[in-house]
Amino acid sequence: MFTLVKVSILVVFVAFGFLAFGVLLLTVVANARLSDRFRAEEFRNRLRALDLAADERPDVLPGRGRSADDAPDGEAGENGDGRA
Repeated sequence: MFTLVKVSILVVFVAFGFLAFGVLLLTVVANARLSDRFRAEEFRNRLRALDLAADERPDVLPGRGRSADDAPDGEAGENGDGRA
């Protein structure tokens, strides 16, 4: 039925298939991890470009020293924290 040569050739093709699939998965995972690191680094660079100090906050975010009473009209919600 099956000779040893045919089985050996089939085993080689299956082995190369598994190897190719493993390399494909390795490439996809490595690319995803590297692109995530790249995005994080680009975000950090954009924050550095804004030149914000660690405890400075943009005006659009209510922060320390600012309560709902200090917010301009229409900015504070029903619960007083700026959310509707």
